[in-house]
Amino acid sequence: MVGWSWKSDLRTGDSNEDAWTPYTTQEAKKIEKAYKNGEKKLVMDKKYHIDFKNMIQHRADDYSRQRDIRRDDSDSDSSDAPPRKKAKKSPGANVLKGCVIAMSGTLSETRAQIATKIEDNGGEFSKNVTYQCTHLITTPGDVASITEKVREAKMKGIDIVSEDWLTKSLKLGVTQPVKKYACE
Repeated sequence: MVGWSWKSDLRTGDSNEDAWTPYTTQEAKKIEKAYKNGEKKLVMDKKYHIDFKNMIQHRADDYSRQRDIRRDDSDSDSSDAPPRKKAKKSPGANVLKGCVIAMSGTLSETRAQIATKIEDNGGEFSKNVTYQCTHLITTPGDVASITEKVREAKMKGIDIVSEDWLTKSLKLGVTQPVKKYACE
C-alpha cells in the first residue's frame, strides 16, 4: 500500500526519516483515493486540508499554518500509480511563486476570486497578515485609515501594494516591482 506522511519536525531536512509522521491507515487511504482521482484539494476534517498541487497540509482556518506532505510509493509498482491530470498552465503560470499574499479592503473581485488567481499562478493566499506574507494587496483608503491588516503589514515589513500590482504581474507573466505599485 502507498503511504502518506506529514513533516512533523520542521528543524530537519526532508531526507531525515525521523522528521516525517505517517498518517493513519484510514487517513492514508482517504488521501490516496483523492490523489488517484486527480483532486487538487482534500478536506481531511474540520481542522486540516490537503493541497496536492503544493503537497502541503494546512489548517482550515489559517493557510499560513502548513506542513509538507509526501507520498511514499516505494513499495508499490510504479505502473499502479495513476496518470496525474496535467493542469493547463499559461506562460508565467508560476509568476507568483514564493509570494504569500494577504488582502485588505474592498477590491474589484471577491476574495475567493483573487485567492484562486494567486494560487493558480504559483502563489499562496493568506487570510491573515503573518510573518510568512510577502505582500498585502489593499486600497489607498485602507492605508489612509490604517486598518489592522495595514498596521500589521507595516510592523512586519511586508510590501503593501495596490491590486494593480497583481493584475499587471499576471498580465505580463512576471512579478512587477513593488515600488511602482506601492499603496501608500
